[in-house]
Amino acid sequence: MLKLIFSLFFLFSLSAEELSQVQAEHSFSNTSDGLKLKEYDLEYRTHRRDLFWLYEDEASKAHDFFLRVKKVDGEHLGEIDGTRFTLGYGRKWNESHNSEISFGIHTLSYKNNSSKTPYFNFLQQYRAKLYTLEYSMTHDFYYLIGGVPGPYEEKLKSLKNSIRLVATPRDFLRIPVEIEYTKISGDNSRNRQSASILFGDSYPIWIWLGYRVERLSFDRLDSGYWSPDKFLAHGPHLEWAQTFFSNYTFKLSYLYSFIKENDFASGNSYYLSSTFEYGNRNSLLLGFNVYRNKSMQESSEWWSEGGRVYLKYSF
Repeated sequence: MLKLIFSLFFLFSLSAEELSQVQAEHSFSNTSDGLKLKEYDLEYRTHRRDLFWLYEDEASKAHDFFLRVKKVDGEHLGEIDGTRFTLGYGRKWNESHNSEISFGIHTLSYKNNSSKTPYFNFLQQYRAKLYTLEYSMTHDFYYLIGGVPGPYEEKLKSLKNSIRLVATPRDFLRIPVEIEYTKISGDNSRNRQSASILFGDSYPIWIWLGYRVERLSFDRLDSGYWSPDKFLAHGPHLEWAQTFFSNYTFKLSYLYSFIKENDFASGNSYYLSSTFEYGNRNSLLLGFNVYRNKSMQESSEWWSEGGRVYLKYSF
C-alpha cells in the first residue's frame, strides 16, 4: 500500500510544472512543570504552496497532494510516544483561493497504555488586496496544545475551529485577528480570541511594532490541565526580520504582556523568539529557532523554552 502511495505521488510530481517540496523539522521543548518533548516532522508535497507569500513560478491553478509523518517522544511522570500519519489533497482554485483537506491516524501511548484517534484537517484560505483570511477545522488528540498530565492519561480529543484575519488597510498598518473555539472530550471547551494593531513596513526590512490583546477561557475547570475560567493578556509586540548578503536572514519576535487570571493577582509575562535562516525559500532553506516563554498560572510562575531545526528543499 505504501509503495502504491509513494508511486502515485512520484508520478504527480513528474507531471507537474511546479516544483515539489520536502520539509523536515526537529523541535524540542521543556516546561517548568516537568514536560519534556522531542518532535520529528517530515512532509512531502507534489507542489510547494503558500497563498499568502507566493513562491517563484507558482501556478495560478493546481491540484496538490501531500504526505506527512509526525513523531513525538516525551516524558512527564512516564514515557509519552505519539505518531501521526497524514495524507492530504489541496486545490489552488486561483491566485486568491486555496483549499486543503487531510486525513490520518494518530496513535498516542502514555505509560504503556495506547490509544488511537482519527486525524482530520480542513483548510480554506483567501487573499485579497487589503486582507488575508484563513479558516481551519482540526480533529486530533488534545495533548499537542494541552497541559499535563491530564490529556495524556485520559487521551483527550479535540475539535478545533479557528479563523485568522490579517487586514492591511494601509501599507504601514497590519491588524491580525484570531478566533478559536475548541471542543474537548470530557465535556469542556476552550475559547481564545486575540487582536493586534501593528505599525511598520514589510520591505526591505520586516519591522512591525504595536499592541496585542488576548483573551482565553474554558467552560469549566479541569484538574488535569490548565483551564482558567478567564485569562486576559495585553502588551506591546515587536516583529523584526532582515536578510543580509542575500542568503542570511535573522528574525526576532518579542511580546510583553500584563496578565490577569481569574481572581488571582495580576502579573506579567514575556515571549522571546529568535531565528536564523540560511538559503532561499525557493530552492533550499535551512533554519534554527530558539524561544523562551515566562508567564504565570494560578499565581505561580510558569515557563517553557525550546527550539527547532528545519529544512525546506524544492526540486
